[in-house]
Amino acid sequence: MRLSDNETRLVADLTRLNVKPHDIVTTLKEQNPENVSTLKTIYNARDKIKMNEKAADGNCGFRAIAACLGLHEDNWSRIRADLLEELDMHQTEYDDMFGSQL
Repeated sequence: MRLSDNETRLVADLTRLNVKPHDIVTTLKEQNPENVSTLKTIYNARDKIKMNEKAADGNCGFRAIAACLGLHEDNWSRIRADLLEELDMHQTEYDDMFGSQL
């Protein structure tokens, strides 16, 4: 069974609150006795939610650069920090190249 949009949002909210998958199934069935979701349904929904949240966290570009450099995408924070350090160390050169923005 597929989860409705409301059920998917509920799974996402409960997951963020660290509610166990078994308890999420129980909650769904309490709200809708005809719901036939299983633990597998919840695990699949949680995986999908995590993937969507990961893609929408504003760090996709840093993840892409990490992958291009042969690093794991979880190294995005290192890439971001390195870029900020580069920009700070060479601010004058970048201002000359691209113009200064206040």
